[in-house]
Amino acid sequence: MVIRKFNCFFLILLTYCCLTYPIGAQVFSPILDSGDDEWDWIKLDSGEWLKGELRVMYEEEVEFDSDHFGVITIDWEDIEEIHTASPQMIRTNNRTSVVGKLKLKGQTATLSTQSDIEEVDRKDIVSIASGEPRERDSWNVKFSFGSNVRSGNIEQADYSAKATLQRRTALTRLYWDYTGNYSFTEEIETANSHRSNGYFDYFFSKRFFVRPLSAEYFRDPFQNISHRQTYSASLGYTIIDKKDLQVDITGGPSWQKIQYQDVLPGEDPSKSSVGGIITAVIDWEVTDWMDFIGTYRAQYASDEAGGITSHSDSTLEIEVTDNIDLNFSFIWDRMNNPVADENGTIPKKDDFRVIFGVGLDL
Repeated sequence: MVIRKFNCFFLILLTYCCLTYPIGAQVFSPILDSGDDEWDWIKLDSGEWLKGELRVMYEEEVEFDSDHFGVITIDWEDIEEIHTASPQMIRTNNRTSVVGKLKLKGQTATLSTQSDIEEVDRKDIVSIASGEPRERDSWNVKFSFGSNVRSGNIEQADYSAKATLQRRTALTRLYWDYTGNYSFTEEIETANSHRSNGYFDYFFSKRFFVRPLSAEYFRDPFQNISHRQTYSASLGYTIIDKKDLQVDITGGPSWQKIQYQDVLPGEDPSKSSVGGIITAVIDWEVTDWMDFIGTYRAQYASDEAGGITSHSDSTLEIEVTDNIDLNFSFIWDRMNNPVADENGTIPKKDDFRVIFGVGLDL
């Protein structure tokens, strides 16, 4: 009788334990709630926990330095909980920032500051970074170089270079790029073009921004352009903002000054004009190892300054390692009203280039 009562009690106790603490479950909450001063913790929607260091969250992606897996990227929507050991800085849609130890559960983020506890709705979070941000974390630098050299029956060399530099924070974006091409055949120069473009953006919200200054320099003697400078101011809007696709469009007034290489006798080689400019940029993460970056820029100026000019750069970046890419670029330049040189020769309206290069992502 005693044994039977004991067996019944044991079965009831075993059933209660199984229902309360499922087999294989890892109950971390009591540990995390008591505080961990060494590690950051992330809980995925699958129930798995990761231990390591939270580096940054931006554009719906979290970069996490796992103690076991190394640096990994996790989709923001796949994260259920975050517990950090060190202070983090959260930027929100209304352009405010809060610094404190972060505890995210579900749709609420709680930050323990030095003097208070603040709550932020998850949908309002734009970015997360270390509470003691390093300047180098805001910068991204890319270089790409390509060449094609032939020797023997014909002496030919083609060189190309591309570079981009970007500094991005939750409120600002500073950008600069350069593209250069140089070619010669039998010691005769056949290409020598250079383009540099830079701008500064200030974000009033997650999508809307102002570009108070944009400047571009272009040179291509084979298009009869010795120098061309363009300055503009624009308003911008992110029309698509997804984790794998972003599309920005900007537009505004511009001023251009162009110096032609040669002109007909009696013509002024220098022209200037006011006009307008519109730019569209597509940044598409096609796969985990391939990105497409497309830029289209159209500018209106007077006919003497070239009329409507267009520039398009479509680049496919294929990741080889974390820092090395293979780049394939298709570049199209068009000037609706090219100016004749001193011999009366009018350059063609369209120029096309295909560039293959090896890129370094820093």
